[in-house]
Amino acid sequence: MKKIVLFVLSVFFVGFLFAETYKIESITGKVTYESAPGKWNDVKVGQVISDSTNINTSVNSKLVLVLEDGTSITVKAMQKGTASSLVKANAGAAKGLKKNPPATLAKKEAAGAVDENAKGVATASSRASEAKDDFEIDE
Repeated sequence: MKKIVLFVLSVFFVGFLFAETYKIESITGKVTYESAPGKWNDVKVGQVISDSTNINTSVNSKLVLVLEDGTSITVKAMQKGTASSLVKANAGAAKGLKKNPPATLAKKEAAGAVDENAKGVATASSRASEAKDDFEIDE
């Protein structure tokens, strides 16, 4: 029994060792965090939150978090989730637009290879031009 209790306590302690914390650098608009299940409080500048804290940014609001390594991440308006998931989602936002983000590449791979000669969605005008090629017209 002592071994089981010791194992559970050690797993709990290791979880705290590797949990990251974030410091609130600035707030614009209304940003709240879940302090208890179903209870949302306003975030304050200088507050330290853990990576499992649920955060909600409202309309026209933004939140700047500082990671333990000094990197700052801006969480934009209308986002809700844990601090770690919001940091991951917004980490690449400052680098500008990406030509082929990983999500787009994954969709292309799932759809199968598309070559240059593949045709898109048929429209009325494209069907008419294809039908014109099939028949010989006497003038």
